[in-house]
Amino acid sequence: MKTGLVPAQITTVEDKIAGNMTFPQILFLVIALVLGTVIYVAVPPGSHLSVIKVVSIALQFIVFGLLAVRIKGQTMADRLIILLRFSLRPHLYVFTKNDLATRGAVRFEKTKKSEKESEGPAEKKKAVKAEPKIDRLLLDKLLTNPQLAINLKLSKKGGIDVSLESDKR
Repeated sequence: MKTGLVPAQITTVEDKIAGNMTFPQILFLVIALVLGTVIYVAVPPGSHLSVIKVVSIALQFIVFGLLAVRIKGQTMADRLIILLRFSLRPHLYVFTKNDLATRGAVRFEKTKKSEKESEGPAEKKKAVKAEPKIDRLLLDKLLTNPQLAINLKLSKKGGIDVSLESDKR
């Protein structure tokens, strides 16, 4: 059996069922017809024509008819869904800067493996870069303390030498 690719232009074309109407449009009109029948039978007096029945059936036919209208390749129901999704999502975004000075610091300690787990011929140890541990709350207290003087000096290799001196008055 010979197979071939189907061009994208053919797969995106919607099938026209009756005249210029697609399946979703016909489905809207059938739903309106079924609801009109339910209204005619269920609203008292049953199976008799009244002004309330005619008005409610005409209103729901107008609503479903407008939902079935196609403008620029989209039904009004599709456009209504897009509009509702846009209006229901949040439009105001609040940025909060939670630094360690305004909340309790959470520290995670690394657990050491036992000797049995760490011993293994196939296991290779990777070199881990040592990072300095900084206590941010203590650093914030030191920086805001008015009795301490902070001296910063540039070193020859591009580093910064920091020294703290207390002002005893």
